[in-house]
Amino acid sequence: MLTDIQINNELLEQAKCLGGDHTECELINKALEEYIRKRERIKILKYFGKFDFDPEYDYKEERRRR
Repeated sequence: MLTDIQINNELLEQAKCLGGDHTECELINKALEEYIRKRERIKILKYFGKFDFDPEYDYKEERRRR
């Protein structure tokens, strides 16, 4: 998809150097992926403390049953 946006050139160049990206397209795609991953982690945090923990649960035993 083609989009016309205005981006601060200094920030763009600094980000390209830090990320090792060669094109603006690579940089923007990586930035969007990181943004999405971060937001999804934040969504998951709302469930923290909502599930009961069973200290007797043996996940290794569950894997052997399969």
